[in-house]
Amino acid sequence: MTNNTNELTQMMEMLQGMQAKMNEMNQDMNQRFDAMDKRFDGLEKEIKELRIEVNEFKQVSTEEHNRVVENVDTITQKTAKHAGYINYLAGEVGKHSMILNVIDKK
Repeated sequence: MTNNTNELTQMMEMLQGMQAKMNEMNQDMNQRFDAMDKRFDGLEKEIKELRIEVNEFKQVSTEEHNRVVENVDTITQKTAKHAGYINYLAGEVGKHSMILNVIDKK
């Protein structure tokens, strides 16, 4: 009977040791998961901040793009208008050149 009692005592001690190790592992895992949760929370916060910055930049760049497009349209219209003036002046110069050629021939 003493032999069985010794074996049971050893088994109980071994089980208690295993339980202590499991509790220690459980604490360690909880600490690790808590640390991971904190890191994920930090990453989520950074991602939200980046999204806000990207959206702000997108809005500013879109507005700037629209201003550039307006300026290009204005420049294109003015260039076409001035090209018309240049063509008119070239025609006038051509007329005067022909008149001067006729005068020179007399």
